[in-house]
Amino acid sequence: MDDAFHVLALLSAALAAATLLVLAMRPVLRRVFGAGVSYACWLLVPMMLVAGLLPRPQQEALISPAQFSAPAMVREAIVIVAAPGAPRIPVVPLLAVWLAGAVLVAGAMAMQHRRFVRGMGELHATPVDGVYRAASDRSGPALVGVLRPKIVVPHDFELRYTAQEQELILAHERVHARRGDALSNVVAGTLLALFWFHPLAHVAVRCFRLDQELACDAAVLDDFPGARRSYADAIFKTQLASSGQAFACTWQSTHPLKGRIMSIARPPVGKHVRIAGQWTLAVGIAASCGAAWALGAQAEAPVAAKPVAAPQAAATPGVKPAPAPKKAEVAPVLASAAGAARAAPAATAGGAVPAAAPAADRVDVNIQLKVNDSSEQSIAMKGVGVGDNTATFSSGEGSERCDYEFRVMPTPGTDFYQVSARSVCAGRLSSAPRLVAKLGQPSRIRAGEQKAGRFEGFDMSVMVSKAE
Repeated sequence: MDDAFHVLALLSAALAAATLLVLAMRPVLRRVFGAGVSYACWLLVPMMLVAGLLPRPQQEALISPAQFSAPAMVREAIVIVAAPGAPRIPVVPLLAVWLAGAVLVAGAMAMQHRRFVRGMGELHATPVDGVYRAASDRSGPALVGVLRPKIVVPHDFELRYTAQEQELILAHERVHARRGDALSNVVAGTLLALFWFHPLAHVAVRCFRLDQELACDAAVLDDFPGARRSYADAIFKTQLASSGQAFACTWQSTHPLKGRIMSIARPPVGKHVRIAGQWTLAVGIAASCGAAWALGAQAEAPVAAKPVAAPQAAATPGVKPAPAPKKAEVAPVLASAAGAARAAPAATAGGAVPAAAPAADRVDVNIQLKVNDSSEQSIAMKGVGVGDNTATFSSGEGSERCDYEFRVMPTPGTDFYQVSARSVCAGRLSSAPRLVAKLGQPSRIRAGEQKAGRFEGFDMSVMVSKAE
């Protein structure tokens, strides 16, 4: 559920960025390159949404199988456990509200379109191929249908319009059919249903439909350059009593007539200028989609583990290597609101506290571990030296008890530190992630899957820095 909410929030941000960019570009594109290029720039919105969801290459985290036995000591281990009552975003209720709103908006648009189609009455074929006459005088001209689009004209089509106006109107609707504008309207309606809560989505759909009509007007006038006056007269004569045309392509009066007439009055844009505008737009859309992909939903992609050989310490002639000590134990105390208690220095197998490593060789290790859908557990290990440094703590009680163990094993002579964790909940090993982190660089490993609406797996982040 958290992942679904994250994706929805990311797509909402992408929708806002794409819409604002298109709203800023469309007047300039229409004035310089023509209405067709201005309409085509709306491709940026769905393409940026898709680009944000494309997978990204996985980053590799190095995992070393080596175990080091040099004596070590952890100066401090501070465990921070999320408070049981910590506020969290109510993801499930919000997603339920979003889904209910999407269904209601989609249902409302479908019913609106159905009323519009039923208002046409029975359709009768005309001698012109693909053109049908409505039973009502107040329906059409319009292009209805996605898979099999039909041009529907009002019952008094021949009486209301002159012969030239009829030719222009049919040419207008054929442009809609040739470009697949009915399908584009369905896509726009689907996005509006999905992002019904987003104010820019409603603005985008209105502007998209207007640019669609302006582009169609420009395409018709390119074929009939001397018919601008007749085309404007046809627009003025067309009125619809019903505004229920969610998906149909119509000459509806809800489009700003002033904008359409002003667009008709502008001089046409040359063919070479339009082609240059199309190439410019293609480059701009590609660049924008690349940026959306780089900042997309996979920005926090899981880290793939890659085993590497561990460095071997050089043997000193005549010196017998010391036996490996047992694991050093650290007794951290859970942090309270007043602050976290600090653990005592760890002891080696012989019972003596090992000598501290020089301060310059010590590091601080901050680890965040989240298992399944549980709260994130954090630990700050201060003053980690050379060797095996371990901190353990527990949370919960009874069947909800979980025991955590964190181990940091520096690699002598390098800037790499192997960090491993073990999570045992209800007596069962939940996870045992391990990775190698480089000094001063954040590392992360995440593995798992969604099952029955919840995440099962682990997510561990590590940051190693010079000791303070």
